[in-house]
Amino acid sequence: MRDGFAQVDKRFEAGQQDMRELQRRMDRFMLWSFATTVAVGGVVVSLIRF
Repeated sequence: MRDGFAQVDKRFEAGQQDMRELQRRMDRFMLWSFATTVAVGGVVVSLIRF
């Protein structure tokens, strides 16, 4: 019976690790996306002023 719990615990830990990796990738994508939007906005504003 304990082996079953150990297997479930290992699978749960693996799932948590996958979720942490996904969260890290999403955070990185959001930061990249925001920086790109700000940069493009700056270029557009400077072109309009020019």
